[in-house]
Amino acid sequence: MKKNTAIPTCLSLGLFLLLASTAIAQNTPLWSAEFDRNINWMELTDAGYLLVNTNDAMLGIDPESGEKLWSIEELRRTDNETIEIMEGTPFFFAVGRGLGTLKPYYMVDSVTGSIIVNTKDYDIREVADKLIVDEIGGILVAENNNSKLFMINVADGSVMWSKERAFDGNVNMISYVRVFGKRAEDETPSSFLMYKDASFLILTNRKLYRVDARTGDFLWEHDVRNGNYVGFNADGSTIFISSGRNLIAVDGDSGKALWSNPPRVRGDNIVEVYNTSTGLIVQTDDKNRKLYKIDYTTGNQIWDAPRIRNDIGFIIVEEGYGAILVTFDKSVEISHLDMTSGNEKWSEKINGDVIEI
Repeated sequence: MKKNTAIPTCLSLGLFLLLASTAIAQNTPLWSAEFDRNINWMELTDAGYLLVNTNDAMLGIDPESGEKLWSIEELRRTDNETIEIMEGTPFFFAVGRGLGTLKPYYMVDSVTGSIIVNTKDYDIREVADKLIVDEIGGILVAENNNSKLFMINVADGSVMWSKERAFDGNVNMISYVRVFGKRAEDETPSSFLMYKDASFLILTNRKLYRVDARTGDFLWEHDVRNGNYVGFNADGSTIFISSGRNLIAVDGDSGKALWSNPPRVRGDNIVEVYNTSTGLIVQTDDKNRKLYKIDYTTGNQIWDAPRIRNDIGFIIVEEGYGAILVTFDKSVEISHLDMTSGNEKWSEKINGDVIEI
């Protein structure tokens, strides 16, 4: 989700955009637009159109001319934290007004202002999660009430398929997909992950499912309690899932477990997993902070690094080089680990904060 740009709130506010270099040099706006009611926030979509939220409506503005293209009253006074711009598409998602958690969920075309999806139309009381499925031109919507799944055509809003009581457990933030090696700030947590052959994975707090996106048929299910990290090997044939202190390998075609003795690491929980060509690097939390390297094929432990002394800020794993750890306590320390042995090659304390490597 992209952060929105809030602007001061006042009546009859003139909105000025300085778009051309000549206009900026002359300190002259190319256009201005005046609104009768408060402007709460504004945001640019990936299609290049400006969203302006007021106390009366959500407006679509042409940023080059200032022309008001469309208006949606149902999205007036929308909380900017509920707006999600879909990268690489003209669409955005917004949560409308309602009582408690029973609020309608909208998918809107920012170019035309057309409402592609309004969850009220499908008797969806509360959206638990969603997924854009480009391969079939659909959007998957899940509701925990009655375990519902809907695949909706983004072109016309028609239902491509729907399932009730489709999955066991809840699709929620108790259990969500995070792709191996991606920092939390670089991704939006989801309960879904696209897989191969126009299929996707659903992770609940009880099971992992593989589903055919074209038909809604469930291809297989595998018991996973409170799983979170999910990743694949190079050809996508094996799926790896972390669940608490356990790491599980599942055959992507059948859903069957591949390791006869899955590794169970020390520590509280697995908090990060990194995919390398020679094995999985697993990080645990709590006071017994450790790194492990796990063999892809057998699940056997290759090595565990010496206990990490301080809190881990972040890790960078590079093929053929090793792992760089940035840790901190009262001071900041950068360490280099050898990927073959797990041994520390060097370590250096530095002054100040590490912003980027």
